[in-house]
Amino acid sequence: MALIEDSCLRGCKGKVGGLVVYRLGDRTVVRTVGERVSGEFSAGQRAQQERIASVAILYKSMKAAGLYKGWQDAVRGTALTGYNEFVRRNVSAFSGDGRIADFGKLQLTAGRLLLPDKLEVCRSGEDEVEIRWSNERLYPGMREDDRIMAAMMKRKDVFTIKILNAEENSRERGRVRIRLPPELECFPHLFVYACSATGEEFSVSRYFYSFKI
Repeated sequence: MALIEDSCLRGCKGKVGGLVVYRLGDRTVVRTVGERVSGEFSAGQRAQQERIASVAILYKSMKAAGLYKGWQDAVRGTALTGYNEFVRRNVSAFSGDGRIADFGKLQLTAGRLLLPDKLEVCRSGEDEVEIRWSNERLYPGMREDDRIMAAMMKRKDVFTIKILNAEENSRERGRVRIRLPPELECFPHLFVYACSATGEEFSVSRYFYSFKI
């Protein structure tokens, strides 16, 4: 079962494809349709349905966060859609109950850009994180004005994605400090990705760690 907190999805209800969206108290919840098709579903089939349903919700959260163009770029020249590729890369990160089992397997962004070498993240204060990297080599396709960005997620059953705003985060600088606002106190999972200055191109995201602010 997945919980929805994104404002663009909150309040929705009804059946969408193989999913049922409904209210549970003050939360919006998504589950797979439980009706039988031919006989009973096996435990493995039900688990896979839960995984796919949860990936679909994470996909919607990714789009709401403005990260979809990278997935379009990742499948350019193929017969796949961005959604197909998103499911393919992310379904293994989920357990059979539809919750995230391994944040390290998640890819929130995709694309042809490359992350810089020697990328690392550390705390630089109670409410600040610093991202550092090496600029010793610029590989083909890298540009000095590419942006090094960070995103955060909440927990294994809530798929909201929050993008951290930062100034002076161009690739050429070699480091960026990002303030962690108080409202993200319960968002401990940190991902780093690169995007072009125009916001049209992305790299694959990299998960770093879970921490408490």
